Amino acid sequence: MDNKLLQFIKIGSACLFDKNGNVNRELLEQKVREIEADENNNVLVVSGAIALGMARENEQRSKSELSSVELQGYASTGQIYLMDLYKSLFRKNVSQLLVTERELAQAESISKLIAENAMKNRVTLVNYNDCIDFEEIRKDNDTLAADIMLACGGDRLVILGSDYDGFKDSRGQLIERVYSIDDSLYANCNGKSKQGNGGFQTKLDAAKKVLAADKELIISNLNFRLEDIINGNARRTLFKR
Repeated sequence: MDNKLLQFIKIGSACLFDKNGNVNRELLEQKVREIEADENNNVLVVSGAIALGMARENEQRSKSELSSVELQGYASTGQIYLMDLYKSLFRKNVSQLLVTERELAQAESISKLIAENAMKNRVTLVNYNDCIDFEEIRKDNDTLAADIMLACGGDRLVILGSDYDGFKDSRGQLIERVYSIDDSLYANCNGKSKQGNGGFQTKLDAAKKVLAADKELIISNLNFRLEDIINGNARRTLFKR
């Protein structure tokens, strides 16, 4: 791969939808244009297969009320719509990479594929293969993003959400820089999003892994320009030693 940074960008499930529950195509298209214009080698960690599957079939129950096989069913249908959505947004060719813990253990193969895609000017879209992994289906993509970024020797992970600008302290004030993870930070975590599995606890878990490897993680809002997020000109939390 060239001398550009290998940057992983994770877009959360909630980012796919507007306040009315419709696919937020306009905002996603804007972000895709920013990713394509960015000079780094970008890999997109995508979420939302289950949420899209549920939306397509008008499922009114929450994810916590669904059985594992029901979740897998929605994942298997929603993954098609998720890839079709991103395929329609990107001007570049996109490459789908579905992984489980088994594939993550084979980091060299994944890294080679990502490098090949970058050389061919493709955008790699990574998602956890919820359709076949019975044990991991209720887990989040925050830690997946960290695991695959580190496995492939990535330099930076950017986690984007729609309802937060970064990590806040007990007074609700944005913490702009975190050098290490301790129990006091976990005490400030609250709940999960309607569409996602994680919340900020899993983001801290991801940050802990990234910090241990002397890499950096940024948490910010999808509505901000990617360039401003990276350069520190937008509200964000930077996890870096």
